Amino acid sequence: MFFLFFILFLFSACANLNSGWEIEGGGYLDYSLDGGKTYRLSYLREDIELPTLGRHFMLATSQISSSGSQLRFLLYKPSLGNNVARPEETRFMFENGQIASLISDSNNNVLLDQKDDSTWTATLSLYFVNCLSEKCDALLKPVHLTGRFRYWLGINP
Repeated sequence: MFFLFFILFLFSACANLNSGWEIEGGGYLDYSLDGGKTYRLSYLREDIELPTLGRHFMLATSQISSSGSQLRFLLYKPSLGNNVARPEETRFMFENGQIASLISDSNNNVLLDQKDDSTWTATLSLYFVNCLSEKCDALLKPVHLTGRFRYWLGINP
């Protein structure tokens, strides 16, 4: 009887051993707006398009969070170090609000510090048109999104 209990315990303890971002792929972005409260956005494996022989960009579109926030950013020919997010494909929505566009003449950096066949990590510093009220207003101070992005390619197809 004890042996049966021990076997069941082992199976239940190891049930989720082969799951998670490292195995399945996916990741997250922990970010803040203007240095305030920290939020998290999640990425599934299929939310990220990485460069291939025929594709020269990285496109990351987060899942819409439970509060209604979402970030999409594109890097053309991403490399280790500073990369500039492409304004035409980079946008941010905060808590079901208006979709804010990236301010193209600002210092919008994505600092990739790991880019290999298992993990991509980066520090983001992006400036968006202020859309935190009912409408977007380019005359208001831009919203500064800073955060830490981490994405695992996963080993399961």
